[in-house]
Amino acid sequence: MACAGIAWGADLSAEIGVAVQKDGAVCLSIANPKLAAGQAMTLVVPDRPQSVIEAVVVSAADQGCPGVANPVQPGYRLRISKGSAPDFQPLIAVARDAGRFAVRNGVVTGRVAAKGTQSFRTCTSAEGVHLTVWDGAPLKGKRLWHQYYYLGMDVEQSCKAKDTVE
Repeated sequence: MACAGIAWGADLSAEIGVAVQKDGAVCLSIANPKLAAGQAMTLVVPDRPQSVIEAVVVSAADQGCPGVANPVQPGYRLRISKGSAPDFQPLIAVARDAGRFAVRNGVVTGRVAAKGTQSFRTCTSAEGVHLTVWDGAPLKGKRLWHQYYYLGMDVEQSCKAKDTVE
């Protein structure tokens, strides 16, 4: 399925973002100002057991997504069409339909980049969550995408150096 306004390439920042559901509303923060209403989105719940949620872009968010990932990135309102999102948990949002993803043994894999099979990971650092997409297995393959989500509170650290080193 082609996605209008998206050029699939090595830089995945326009294809992958962070979505969070707060008070029943789902907001997406992504470095792509060209997403259109109706764009299929796949939300990956990166905590184990991982799962896939289907969503669509409803509209641009007037104020971006306050408190979501990077407030200077464009924000969008999403509508969940299949599945349910946990409140206040950052999700990895991919501008692709869910048909490209599989869940096996509680792990989501799929095709995000031009080649290979990608996987998803989350871990915590001192005050936030690191969300990552990997070519191949997390921490073993090449990290393709990384976003930090600030929680504003101390959490137990679980990240490895490969999760956070730019």
